Amino acid sequence: MTCKWLRKAEEDLVVAGDELGKISWISVIHSQQVAEKALKALIIVLGSRQDS
Repeated sequence: MTCKWLRKAEEDLVVAGDELGKISWISVIHSQQVAEKALKALIIVLGSRQDS
């Protein structure tokens, strides 16, 4: 599950980089999505450690 969210974050990061300098708000939205998905992955990892 964690890898899924990190892969999605990486895909958004690529799109954000591609859009950088073209339409700034698209890059900002994708950058924000990167942060959200990476944090979701972190929450999953930390939660699974507490369950162990």
